[in-house]
Amino acid sequence: MPSNRRFSIMTPYSEVIVRRDRSCRRSPAFELPLAAWRVHATAADLEPGSGNLKAARLHRDLSRATILRLANSLPEEEPLRKIFLSAPAVVGVLSKDA
Repeated sequence: MPSNRRFSIMTPYSEVIVRRDRSCRRSPAFELPLAAWRVHATAADLEPGSGNLKAARLHRDLSRATILRLANSLPEEEPLRKIFLSAPAVVGVLSKDA
Protein backbone atom coordinates (compact mmCIF):
# COMPACT_ATOMS: atom_id res chain seq x y z
CA MET A 1 0.00 0.00 0.00
CA PRO A 2 1.58 3.32 -1.05
CA SER A 3 2.16 5.87 1.63
CA ASN A 4 2.28 9.61 1.17
CA ARG A 5 3.37 9.98 4.75
CA ARG A 6 6.27 12.31 5.37
CA PHE A 7 8.90 11.66 7.97
CA SER A 8 9.56 13.94 10.87
CA ILE A 9 12.56 14.23 13.12
CA MET A 10 10.68 11.94 15.53
CA THR A 11 10.32 9.06 13.05
CA PRO A 12 12.34 6.07 14.27
CA TYR A 13 15.43 5.58 12.13
CA SER A 14 14.59 1.91 11.56
CA GLU A 15 11.22 2.85 10.05
CA VAL A 16 12.89 5.33 7.73
CA ILE A 17 15.31 2.62 6.55
CA VAL A 18 12.52 0.08 5.97
CA ARG A 19 10.47 2.57 3.96
CA ARG A 20 13.52 3.67 2.01
CA ASP A 21 14.30 0.07 1.09
CA ARG A 22 10.71 -0.46 -0.03
CA SER A 23 10.88 2.67 -2.15
CA CYS A 24 14.08 1.50 -3.82
CA ARG A 25 12.42 -1.81 -4.77
CA ARG A 26 8.92 -0.49 -5.41
CA SER A 27 8.71 -0.74 -9.21
CA PRO A 28 10.80 -3.53 -10.68
CA ALA A 29 8.71 -3.62 -13.88
CA PHE A 30 9.46 -0.04 -14.84
CA GLU A 31 11.82 2.75 -13.90
CA LEU A 32 10.93 5.89 -12.02
CA PRO A 33 14.09 7.96 -12.38
CA LEU A 34 12.54 11.21 -11.15
CA ALA A 35 11.72 9.52 -7.87
CA ALA A 36 14.73 7.19 -7.77
CA TRP A 37 17.40 9.87 -7.70
CA ARG A 38 15.68 11.56 -4.75
CA VAL A 39 15.18 8.32 -2.82
CA HIS A 40 18.84 7.42 -3.27
CA ALA A 41 19.98 10.95 -2.37
CA THR A 42 17.95 10.79 0.84
CA ALA A 43 19.34 7.36 1.65
CA ALA A 44 22.87 8.67 1.06
CA ASP A 45 22.22 11.42 3.59
CA LEU A 46 20.74 9.03 6.17
CA GLU A 47 23.21 6.15 6.03
CA PRO A 48 26.16 7.91 7.69
CA GLY A 49 23.94 8.32 10.77
CA SER A 50 23.95 4.56 11.18
CA GLY A 51 27.67 4.34 10.44
CA ASN A 52 27.14 2.72 7.05
CA LEU A 53 29.42 4.81 4.88
CA LYS A 54 29.64 2.14 2.17
CA ALA A 55 25.84 2.19 1.70
CA ALA A 56 25.88 5.99 1.72
CA ARG A 57 28.44 5.99 -1.11
CA LEU A 58 26.43 3.40 -3.07
CA HIS A 59 23.21 5.43 -2.79
CA ARG A 60 25.00 8.66 -3.70
CA ASP A 61 26.51 6.96 -6.77
CA LEU A 62 23.09 5.58 -7.79
CA SER A 63 21.52 9.01 -7.34
CA ARG A 64 24.27 10.69 -9.35
CA ALA A 65 24.03 8.11 -12.16
CA THR A 66 20.27 8.54 -12.37
CA ILE A 67 20.57 12.33 -12.46
CA LEU A 68 23.10 12.15 -15.28
CA ARG A 69 20.99 9.63 -17.20
CA LEU A 70 17.99 11.97 -16.93
CA ALA A 71 20.05 14.98 -18.00
CA ASN A 72 21.65 13.09 -20.88
CA SER A 73 18.23 12.05 -22.16
CA LEU A 74 17.77 15.69 -23.18
CA PRO A 75 19.71 17.56 -25.87
CA GLU A 76 22.57 19.62 -24.45
CA GLU A 77 21.00 22.85 -25.71
CA GLU A 78 17.63 22.05 -24.08
CA PRO A 79 16.81 24.70 -21.43
CA LEU A 80 15.09 22.11 -19.23
CA ARG A 81 18.36 20.18 -19.02
CA LYS A 82 20.20 23.25 -17.75
CA ILE A 83 17.41 24.06 -15.30
CA PHE A 84 17.42 20.49 -13.94
CA LEU A 85 21.21 20.37 -13.55
CA SER A 86 21.24 23.74 -11.77
CA ALA A 87 18.53 22.83 -9.23
CA PRO A 88 19.95 23.07 -5.70
CA ALA A 89 19.07 19.45 -4.80
CA VAL A 90 20.74 18.16 -7.97
CA VAL A 91 23.82 20.31 -7.50
CA GLY A 92 24.04 19.00 -3.93
CA VAL A 93 24.16 15.39 -5.11
CA LEU A 94 26.55 16.04 -7.97
CA SER A 95 28.98 18.06 -5.84
CA LYS A 96 29.27 15.62 -2.90
CA ASP A 97 32.24 13.26 -3.05
CA ALA A 98 32.60 13.96 -6.75
